Amino acid sequence: GTAALNATDLHPGFSGGPRLDLIHHGDDGTDLEVSYFQIDGWNAGRSVGPTPGAWLVMQAPGGFLQPQEASDQMMVWDYASRLYNAEANVRWNPWRRVTLLAGFRWVQLGEELVGILEPPTAHGTGSFWDTQPKNNLYGLQVGAVGTLFERGRFSVRCMGKAGLFDDHAAEAT
Repeated sequence: GTAALNATDLHPGFSGGPRLDLIHHGDDGTDLEVSYFQIDGWNAGRSVGPTPGAWLVMQAPGGFLQPQEASDQMMVWDYASRLYNAEANVRWNPWRRVTLLAGFRWVQLGEELVGILEPPTAHGTGSFWDTQPKNNLYGLQVGAVGTLFERGRFSVRCMGKAGLFDDHAAEAT
């Protein structure tokens, strides 16, 4: 039949978070930079049903099917995502407008998808699905920062970074 709800229907929208950069400028032109940012609170929710006389079928990866008579209940889906990043770099200034860097970076992406039946069943709260994947990315990176335009206290910069990383992924359902 027609899909009542697809994962692409969950739109968490825009969310901001804090960013902190600390740079120690050395006397020899070598700098040490420590940087951290996080985005905690991307959220989205959608509900499906109730549709009298119909069945809701949830299909998960691996072909798992969960049929649910939709005559008096609806499925409510809540999605949340969190992103954390920390890095430590050594920076060199070989030219006035160019800074080269090399260092270590850690990135963590955590998500959660919860499915709830409303109203709750006689067996409990109605939560029938809870998936929590988490990825931790660790690695070495190199990069460059270039100043494209500078006028007084105003400047436009361009930054590029590339790295070699290892991903430690885990998932709990």
